[in-house]
Amino acid sequence: MSISTLERGPHFPPAPLRPAPLPFPSKADHFHPAAQQDAFALLLCLHHPALNLVGVSTVYGNAPLDRVTDNAARLLNLFARPEVPIFPGVNRPFVREAIHAPDIHGESGLDTSIPLPPPSPLTPSPPTPPFHHLPTYLLSLPPTHPGLSIIATGALTNVALLLSAFPHLHSKIASLTIMGGCIGSGFTTADLGTYTPSPSSSSDLPTAKPRLGNITPFAEFNIHTDPDAAAAIFTSPFAKTGRVVLVPLDVTHLVRASPDAHTALVEGPKTRERGEREAAIRPVLGGLLDYFNDSYARVFGLVGGGPVHDGASVGAVLEDGWLSFGEGEWEVEVLREGEESGRTVVRKVEGGRGVRIPVGADQDAFWREVEGTVVEAERRARELDDRGVGWA
Repeated sequence: MSISTLERGPHFPPAPLRPAPLPFPSKADHFHPAAQQDAFALLLCLHHPALNLVGVSTVYGNAPLDRVTDNAARLLNLFARPEVPIFPGVNRPFVREAIHAPDIHGESGLDTSIPLPPPSPLTPSPPTPPFHHLPTYLLSLPPTHPGLSIIATGALTNVALLLSAFPHLHSKIASLTIMGGCIGSGFTTADLGTYTPSPSSSSDLPTAKPRLGNITPFAEFNIHTDPDAAAAIFTSPFAKTGRVVLVPLDVTHLVRASPDAHTALVEGPKTRERGEREAAIRPVLGGLLDYFNDSYARVFGLVGGGPVHDGASVGAVLEDGWLSFGEGEWEVEVLREGEESGRTVVRKVEGGRGVRIPVGADQDAFWREVEGTVVEAERRARELDDRGVGWA
């Protein structure tokens, strides 16, 4: 996906099962873009008591735009919130051809061993792109509103368009969290996997080396797929306000789906018979993790559970989340040419504001919060089961 929008505040009662018009109701408001990893970000945004997901924007990335949009609708239905609106975004980068990641996420962009439910007819899909609807929403916010939080877990083209086309609305954005980039040089203790470079001569033996990125040895996918959009964001005035958080692979690789976490998630408390909707949530989440973990072990040599990239990034908008921050803020440079295109280079800001980057993550705290949101999703699904609301 590509943009998410949230508000902070007490959990609202379940929304009515009908299309929700703009402006959306507000809690700590959050707008979220939509892959296997997006499933956990969406789950947290939909059902965490401190967050209110007011919309989902999709963008090309792991798969073409139409498949990503379809996946987002299926996930909203799975998590018993089909009334949340989806805003399809752009289908390609600023000036480059779109690239996808079927080797990691499958042809659908959300392959799993257990099929997802179909999209629900209750999910509204406004015809205009998100950079038209989102400004309308931002303009509707009263002066006392704390602003919207955007979580970007895909290519940054939608977000770059919003920030560049509507600079007068920057004050309405409380925060922008970007899952993307990679730093290396011991920024954290995370294991980012290895790669085997081509030998420089026929006599050289292939030797595995530590990698930084996940699409190339040097770059993370979301930044690499549109480095021009990423560069536009990190050089914008908004990036100098202290309201941008970058959650790189160095941090997301600290939050992994270990076998113990996988088992606890799939099994859950067995206290009663579950209806069709309620019974589907944990097995599908387990199937998504199975597929992604297998891909990461095969492609990157990471065993013991793949990183939960997008879900981990949601911690940036929670006051007592699982991410920890050190001193100082950062200037982020995005390389745009050559074999290192998409690489993110960071430098400490000396005086003034910059981009905030976490330096640690509490994996156990993350999975506790996930369990809480699964329980809430099951409660909501049980209500729909009791009311006879089917998948389609």
